[in-house]
Amino acid sequence: MSAFPACRLVCPCKSPLCRPVKRACGPIEIHLSAGGASLLNIPPNPSATEPFPSQARQQDHARSRVTTVRSSDAGEHAGKARGWTMEFAQLSAGRFDGRLVDVQLDRLQILRDVANAALAKRGRVWDGAVLFNLPMNAEGDGRFAGRPLTFPACLVSDGRELPELCTPRSLDLACIAADRQWLLEMAETQGRDLAFRRLRTLRPRLYDCTPEMMRLKDAIANIFENLPFLSRAMDQDGSRSALESEIADLLLDALVADEGEPLHATPPQKKVADKARSFVLDHAEGQPTVDDICRHVGVSRRKLQNCFQDSFGFSPTQFLRITRLNGVRRDLRAARETAAAGPVSIGDIAARWGFWHWSRFSSEYRALFGELPSETLRRPRA
Repeated sequence: MSAFPACRLVCPCKSPLCRPVKRACGPIEIHLSAGGASLLNIPPNPSATEPFPSQARQQDHARSRVTTVRSSDAGEHAGKARGWTMEFAQLSAGRFDGRLVDVQLDRLQILRDVANAALAKRGRVWDGAVLFNLPMNAEGDGRFAGRPLTFPACLVSDGRELPELCTPRSLDLACIAADRQWLLEMAETQGRDLAFRRLRTLRPRLYDCTPEMMRLKDAIANIFENLPFLSRAMDQDGSRSALESEIADLLLDALVADEGEPLHATPPQKKVADKARSFVLDHAEGQPTVDDICRHVGVSRRKLQNCFQDSFGFSPTQFLRITRLNGVRRDLRAARETAAAGPVSIGDIAARWGFWHWSRFSSEYRALFGELPSETLRRPRA
């Protein structure tokens, strides 16, 4: 008898389109309804004939294809997705708690990312990927490209350079990174001309929650219902292939069902806000005033206020203070890693980011992150 037990992932809809997959190595059945997938990252493509880097995949295969991690720091949480290069800044107050489930297939990577705080996210995934962001649940709205992102709208974009996204205060997000060339070949083989054209000319687009997108979400939710079995099943070539095919069909269905609303990743108001932020970060120790920023950027105080409100949902003063506090936190984490080299002065780090009033800084830091700076410095790395 096989050491691999008889297990099932059963789709609750009991659709006749669900297809069992059996392998000689053991009675494994995977049932997925006709629809479903999500987003993440992987290293760059070594060649057009090898859409998903085999060498990197072989290295990852030594580890589990399904991993679950918890984080108590937004910056550290950004580095938990295997293969991604991301930067997170915490925007809402309170102690951070994040959970990430990472499913590595051969041409797809699926993430389930749950966080209890609003975050500013930016970065990139692997070359050649198309990204589907599917909010499963959210508390409040996010912001992208100078406009609100209202739950349950779905965002699709290229993975080479992810536009900055401000998430809701609480978010359960499913993400799918799929090799675009692989999807293009599948669309061409199946005669899906419209899906092929939309993939080939992909720009950031916002999609309504159509029935096709809902089937995709339902399938993704079903995948994560039984993680112990999923982890074992994904070690089987046939199981991975079947899951990838089902998800790819659902992705193509979703692209065809809705044209989506095109989004400009850097509208004029976002460019103004980004220029102001860069100026403040470059001169953090001098703590530029709003008037200094307005002179550097070349806009009025009212214009600056509107640009930050549209881009991030905060006033310039609020957002830039939060940005500097996140900079202090990053430096404290870095100092924690090299503490053996000598004593660390929290005051010096705070001063480099323009905080000169100790008690006010300490209070603002604790209000945002739910702990004192000294606690961040002492806390072991997750």
